[in-house]
Order: sequence, then structure tokens, then C-alpha cells
Amino acid sequence: MVIGDDDRSRWVDATAIEPGMVMLVAAGERLAAEGAVVGGQSQIDLSLLTGESAPQRVRDDDRVNAGTLNLDAPIRVRVTAAGADTAIADIARL
Repeated sequence: MVIGDDDRSRWVDATAIEPGMVMLVAAGERLAAEGAVVGGQSQIDLSLLTGESAPQRVRDDDRVNAGTLNLDAPIRVRVTAAGADTAIADIARL
């Protein structure tokens, strides 16, 4: 789900996400791209990337990675990297 310039949300295919877009990530969803939180606060499960099982609190300006799980509340994330440019894609290539 991305938020347009008109503040309306719409579903897009994960392959269509580009840097500069703002994603709305609901609780229980994995992040489809990397970016910085620009609205809301929550806890993120980083275990897919780091193996760390303790949730990490995130709020405005904190960086978040693709593949991590949003646990608590909806957050808005301004995309900085998507698809092959993400850390999870780098791990898959290794």
C-alpha cells in the first residue's frame, strides 16, 4: 500500500515500488522496501535479517529494512531502496 501526493492510499505490486514513494505498513505486514519512518511508531521484528528475536522500537526518521515485520501499529515509510537494491536482496545473492 502506498500513499499518493493526494494522501489517498492505493495498492501497488511490490515490483512497482520506487524510491521516494511512501508506503503504509500495517501491523503484521512485512516491509516490501527499505526506507525511513515518516509517520507513526511501532516495533519491528528484525529476525529475518539479523537473527535477533527482540523487537526494535522505530519512530520518525528511523531506518527500516525490507523483509522485516511490523509488529504493533501502522507506520508510514518513505522508500529509499526497493527490489534488487535492498539488504535482503544482497543476502539472497550471497
